[in-house]
Amino acid sequence: MPERAVGPLGPQSAKTGRWWVEIAVQLADVLGLRYYPFRRDQTVIGTHKLIPRNRSPKLGRMPHLPRHIWFLLAVYFLASGAHFVHNAAYIAYYPNMPSWITSDRVYVAWSFVTAVGIAGLVALRLRLHAAAAVFIALYGALGLDGLAHYTLALCSEHTFMTNVTIWSEAISGLCLLLASAVLLTKQGPRRLPPRDAD
Repeated sequence: MPERAVGPLGPQSAKTGRWWVEIAVQLADVLGLRYYPFRRDQTVIGTHKLIPRNRSPKLGRMPHLPRHIWFLLAVYFLASGAHFVHNAAYIAYYPNMPSWITSDRVYVAWSFVTAVGIAGLVALRLRLHAAAAVFIALYGALGLDGLAHYTLALCSEHTFMTNVTIWSEAISGLCLLLASAVLLTKQGPRRLPPRDAD
């Protein structure tokens, strides 16, 4: 009797040619997950679930990022969001703003800024800790861009809430930048060894 082809989830995945299953398994491996196919009489019956490699049903905290970095990251995210939302909602009250800057473009700019922070978290999940620190530091540095409002008008020409959101974003971003820079100098440009095999 000829041998049956075996796919990543057993004979069934090879028989049906589920290329998307192979991609999902590879992605799961990158995310630190493992696939556990449901079987009946040693036959894969289709569905499967993903659980972390440590066999815990919950994903653990991303490793090797000090608590104060997490705290500054959260504070800066909230401050940045508050500033961009305020800027978009009350753009008419920001003095001397260029006409090409609209509310929609403010939100687009915020999405690009936030994407830098997300890239840092992805690098951290991939255990590229030095790269993660660089991305997070850059994410914080982008918060200083809000000070560019004062090149268009003096601080006294802005409303009180506008000044609060600008300085909150700038100060929290600067703190995140400095903390990430210190973390980067301590750990150096290295990648941690791969996880031990289970």
